[in-house]
Amino acid sequence: MSDVPTRIQGPVKAGWITLGVAWLCFLVPIPGLGILGWVLNLVAFIVAIVVITKGSSGIGILQVVLTVVASPIMYFIGLAVFAGTIAASGAGIASTGAKAIQAANESTKSVIVEVLHSNPNAREAFGEISDTTMDFQEMMEAGNAGNSVVAFTIIGDKGEGRLIVEKDPATQAFKSATLTLPSGETVEVDAATLKQLQSLQP
Repeated sequence: MSDVPTRIQGPVKAGWITLGVAWLCFLVPIPGLGILGWVLNLVAFIVAIVVITKGSSGIGILQVVLTVVASPIMYFIGLAVFAGTIAASGAGIASTGAKAIQAANESTKSVIVEVLHSNPNAREAFGEISDTTMDFQEMMEAGNAGNSVVAFTIIGDKGEGRLIVEKDPATQAFKSATLTLPSGETVEVDAATLKQLQSLQP
């Protein structure tokens, strides 16, 4: 900088600072900063032209080249960083959602297995129950139809079925339940079993 005439040291510094801030805006993964970066890049380009007209053509031309060639490269690097940040965020949300679903399944599994094992008809139809999972698709379809239910897929060594518990829309209390057996037969759950299922309510 000492070789630069004093009268243009200000514009030269301003050009470098503006260009540096523009690149920073390109690289920081915040929506909207890229537009600000291009505005600052244009300002840096204009300042570089001023530097050239004031007699420091070497530095001025270098700044012009950087605004025209290097800035787009920095911008696309910033886009890659932004895309990576979004992808990582999405993966984190998906992981959290998967863990929440797994926790919900695990918290209800032991109750469902115990309840169905104590029901002679269910025990006869399913045999040894190996797994239960919440049936979110069934719950969504019921919700779209205006019904409030909790649904579970039941897997036993004699086949697979489904337990659907209907809730009172006003109180959200369990009011009835049906069990679809591996044979396809649907049976109403008795009052005693329904009472046992009440422990699934929050």
